[in-house]
Amino acid sequence: MLVLGGALVGLNRRGLSKVVGTLGMLPPVKMRNFQKYENELVVATREAADKSMSTAANEVRSHFSSNDISVSLDGTWMTQGFSSLHGVGTLISVSNPSKVLD
Repeated sequence: MLVLGGALVGLNRRGLSKVVGTLGMLPPVKMRNFQKYENELVVATREAADKSMSTAANEVRSHFSSNDISVSLDGTWMTQGFSSLHGVGTLISVSNPSKVLD
């Protein structure tokens, strides 16, 4: 649970160690185990996201007679400009109700 909590607030093992140390608690698990839990968390969240987006796409598709669906796309990069190697995008259906598709 500590690994999940750290991921949700953007803390790595070192950051979590500082927080729990301040609270007088034992430090998180060893680095190797911490990384194992992080990897399991990545797999689980990716599977959940894929399932959720697939379900949303099927719901939107069921409202239309064709695959011609209006969507809105928005994205951002980690740094200013267009030179960043890291970015995210969101694809949302314009139908009512709107659904996150990707």
